[in-house]
Amino acid sequence: IAKDSPSLFKGIVHPVEHVSWHDALRFANLLSIHDGLKPVYSNLDGFIQAEFSASGWRLPTESEWEYAARAGSSYRYSGGNDLQQHAWFWDNSGAQTQPVGQMLANDFGLYDMSGNVFEWCWDGYDPNSYQKGDRVDPKGNLDGHTKVRRGGSWYRQGVDLGVVRRFHAPSTEKNAEQGFRLCRSAHPSNK
Repeated sequence: IAKDSPSLFKGIVHPVEHVSWHDALRFANLLSIHDGLKPVYSNLDGFIQAEFSASGWRLPTESEWEYAARAGSSYRYSGGNDLQQHAWFWDNSGAQTQPVGQMLANDFGLYDMSGNVFEWCWDGYDPNSYQKGDRVDPKGNLDGHTKVRRGGSWYRQGVDLGVVRRFHAPSTEKNAEQGFRLCRSAHPSNK
């Protein structure tokens, strides 16, 4: 699907980085088409719409991301309380991303949800989204230009890698700290 990686740190097992939120949506749709699935996103050059009932790949919502990172636990980082065993961050990354899957996984078997690269979420950023409205799965400001990113990165200190930490960036921003993780909605039609 993608012949040329935009990443600063090259390598087939390194996470992709230098991708904007928009790049992640486009890739999700391309991967969905490649896999014979119905794309989730439409109107990518205008007011973007998401059909969460579609079978295709998509960015997780912020709440879905946190649920996956926590994996039913109350650890500080995804998978445990020992940052050195669960995350790539400034003190152990060698000042670059690292191949995925080298640290310990969380209880859902997911790797690198703390550290390595920030991961874009679908939601627009609202600093008060958990204080107002729906506390179960708030969507933030969906028409806003600023989007949520979670997980911390190889470039950050450990304090920035906790599963409760929220970050944001303009949807057009690209840098060596941020990438994405895709998911699919759990619907009977997705089998």
